[in-house]
Amino acid sequence: MEVTTFDVFGNAFTAQAADLKLRAHVYGIAVQKIGKGPGRVLIVPQFGGYDYPGGTLEPGETHLDALVREFKEETGLDCQPLHLLNVYSSFFHHDRYNKDYQSLLIFYAVKITGGKISTEGFDRDEKLYSSQAEWLTIPELKQLHHACSSNISGDLIAYAEELLAHTTPGKASRTTPIKIPHTTPTKIHNTAPGKSKPKSKEDA
Repeated sequence: MEVTTFDVFGNAFTAQAADLKLRAHVYGIAVQKIGKGPGRVLIVPQFGGYDYPGGTLEPGETHLDALVREFKEETGLDCQPLHLLNVYSSFFHHDRYNKDYQSLLIFYAVKITGGKISTEGFDRDEKLYSSQAEWLTIPELKQLHHACSSNISGDLIAYAEELLAHTTPGKASRTTPIKIPHTTPTKIHNTAPGKSKPKSKEDA
């Protein structure tokens, strides 16, 4: 069976389902309000656009352990996972390795608990396509390309907006579950661009 896969720029490729590599990735959405200013969302600039901090599960690692580790590596910040937002399916084409992946993309609301923004945790490949994490407002985020193989940017921005609506100025993300926007718990996006990150470990 043939499957359509996408790179982080939305370019389509054709792959055989039997040849797809299976991967799982977990990401954190952190928000912040300071005084009366607009709320902000933490992102990592990548490929001329952005992605949320996170990455690939390693063998023997739980998804929450992976989230904390990857978040720290990509931002320099420590985080506490709060609650699950959604899980998506992604069909990703890795240009550099010319390989195709079927991935689960797991998104959590997270709270920043410490650390300092830096790029010290970047691996060699990440230094080529990523730059230091930034706090952006929702309008700023909507003007950028979400460097992802699945078309889920609208959903994720809606989650960030809902998190901000329940965040106290000076605090980072609420600590109790929110009423999330109406979306299907698991989505398969194989017809439009959208999230799996190409790293040196063949993730996507």
